[in-house]
Amino acid sequence: MRVVRYICVCHSMLAKKLCTIRNVIHAVIVIYIISTLSQLTVFVDKYFHAVTVPSLVHGPNVTLVGCVKEYQPFVANNMAAYFNVYYWFRIIFIHLFPCSILIVLNALLVHTMRQAQRRRRQLLAQNRKSECRRQLMAQNRKSDGDGVSCTLRTGSRSVGSSCWCKTGSENDVSCSHRTGSRSVGAS
Repeated sequence: MRVVRYICVCHSMLAKKLCTIRNVIHAVIVIYIISTLSQLTVFVDKYFHAVTVPSLVHGPNVTLVGCVKEYQPFVANNMAAYFNVYYWFRIIFIHLFPCSILIVLNALLVHTMRQAQRRRRQLLAQNRKSECRRQLMAQNRKSDGDGVSCTLRTGSRSVGSSCWCKTGSENDVSCSHRTGSRSVGAS
């Protein structure tokens, strides 16, 4: 899921090609196969056999049947090596590797989102500058050219920024934009 989200957000052009139902089904099948193979030795590393034991509850002449777990000879002969390999494999490939991929993909996703926010702010600032110039030119035709103060609006609501434009000559336009406490100058 995290890989699909990363592809959809960070590489949206590839998403239509890669993020299909067929590819998701293939990925789920591969995950099931890898999960089964990673635990395959657990299914065959031990066996159980029946033993009879005297009952401690029902009396001295009563015996019960129980089972004892014993390891296969390939495990019993190399117990330390087998469990070291098994647990280190689990730590690296079941826990560490997937968690590392999640961390990296989350970091890349956050980085992409922050880049998109910066790009959006730049585009909005450029839009405000061009809107101020447009309003200046429209009002400059009506006024004497000393200066024009305007508030940018989108539809029926205010964008929340204002600009003050001053013209010196016919081609010289200076605009000052204010959004909250920030001021951006444009020429």
